[in-house]
Amino acid sequence: MKIKFLKIGIVGFLFLSIVGVNLFGTLPIRATVTVHKSVETSPSYTGGTVTSQISASADDSFNQDSSYFSNSYGNAPIGANGGMSDSEGMVFRGITIPSSATVTSAYITLTCDYTYTSNVSVTIKGEDDAVPSAYGTNENFQTRSYLATTVAWSPNGTWTLDSGYNTADISTIIQALLTSNGSYSSGVMAFELAGAGTDYKEAYSYDSTPAKAATLTINYTGGSSPTGFYWVGNSGNWSDATHHWATSSGG
Repeated sequence: MKIKFLKIGIVGFLFLSIVGVNLFGTLPIRATVTVHKSVETSPSYTGGTVTSQISASADDSFNQDSSYFSNSYGNAPIGANGGMSDSEGMVFRGITIPSSATVTSAYITLTCDYTYTSNVSVTIKGEDDAVPSAYGTNENFQTRSYLATTVAWSPNGTWTLDSGYNTADISTIIQALLTSNGSYSSGVMAFELAGAGTDYKEAYSYDSTPAKAATLTINYTGGSSPTGFYWVGNSGNWSDATHHWATSSGG
């Protein structure tokens, strides 16, 4: 008598062959066991581009000379106006980038809401907070905690209506945020564009035209593969939603 047992599952199959059964009690057995297991590997980061656009009224805010504040202002002035500094706070969400990545370039894109020929002086700062909050109605965001690393930007020359303009490269700020706060997984970054000088330019704010609100772009390379991750299908404690990996095996 020959018995064959075949089982097929999601991790592979088990094959068992039993031959030569003696009805008087002896049971010579020849068994062959072969197990095939499908192995999923944790996601690796090989670099890429992250983009995030301001997506809520309270995620950009205007500050004039630390005396007037509004998170629902009709535009986004930068520089100085009438001897008073014009500064803009910006919060960007949904950012995923590993802490071990090398940031090759990064910038914020502003869309001009008029035509300007003014010379402007701006200092860009990164908020040193792992999860920056939205701005309060009359919050002086200049009192928040910022990194020591800053970037000077002088957007001089002509800006024209509805054209986009990139800030100076802020990759050093992004790299410092990764060093300070670790990896970002659908995370949040916030910045202050602190104005100075004698003149200003303006861009669209979220409250004036949401589709033309500021956008953050980050380009990076490298990044190590995370360890201790589990494949959980379509549920679980997500750590990398794009690849459906989670930090726990439970759903």
